Amino acid sequence: MGHGARWPDGYTQQFDPQPVYYAGGFKADITYYGKTGDTIRLQYREFAHRPFYQDLSYDLAESRLVGFRGLTMEVIEATNTTIRFVVRTPARQPYGSE
Repeated sequence: MGHGARWPDGYTQQFDPQPVYYAGGFKADITYYGKTGDTIRLQYREFAHRPFYQDLSYDLAESRLVGFRGLTMEVIEATNTTIRFVVRTPARQPYGSE
């Protein structure tokens, strides 16, 4: 089942999350794990010759802009089960994957 993205003019588009692939078989994704108080929880994962993951948490009371490894997102709304955001800066490709 797809997730809804709400645009400022009220247009709603359905989409299915897709992993990000780079040359050389590198794949990365970010998974949303919910919200406790004003803190959102995410997990960043890389699938390459050496798999890597990192749990992330961001305090939305401090800033609605969150970022990791070059990716910057503005969180519009977050609940314990859903998140709405706008990508302000796309993630950069990892070293050696260009």
